[in-house]
Amino acid sequence: MTLRDPNLDLLKEGTALRNARKTRCSIEGCENFLTAYQGPGSDTLCRNHQKNLADYGGLATTKKSYSQNRGTHCEHCGYTPLTDNRVQDVEDLKVRNRLCRTLLTVDHIDGNHENNNDENLQTLCTVCHAIKTVINGDTLTPSNQNGQKG
Repeated sequence: MTLRDPNLDLLKEGTALRNARKTRCSIEGCENFLTAYQGPGSDTLCRNHQKNLADYGGLATTKKSYSQNRGTHCEHCGYTPLTDNRVQDVEDLKVRNRLCRTLLTVDHIDGNHENNNDENLQTLCTVCHAIKTVINGDTLTPSNQNGQKG
C-alpha cells in the first residue's frame, strides 16, 4: 500500500465547495478555510492540515486535533525515528508512518489534556513521555480522571 498523493485529490463540487469556502479549519488558531479538495479530513480541515494527516504521510490524525503539533523528533532526547535503521528498513510507507506516529507522541506539558494551546504541547518519544508522565503525576490531573489518555 502507498500513501495518498495529494496531487491526485479531486476538487469538491457544488454545495461542498461552497461550504468549504465559508467554513474555517477546526484546528485551534487556524484561520484558513476548509480544503477545496476531497479526501481524509476534507470536512473539518484546511488543505495544509489535511496534507499533514497520516494518509498523506504526515504525523497527524483526525481523532486528535493536537496531533497536528507532532514534530519529527523528541524535544527532550532528540530521538528521530526516521533516522532509526529499524524504521528505515520498513518498506511499506504506511507502516513506517505508523511507526513514527507511535514512537513520537504529543505531550500536554501541564498534564491537562483539555489545554491544547501550542505552548502547552511538545513532541516526546514514548520513553521520555512515560518518564515525564510518571514523575509529574500527569495521570492524576483532573482532565485525566475520566480515563482520557494523551
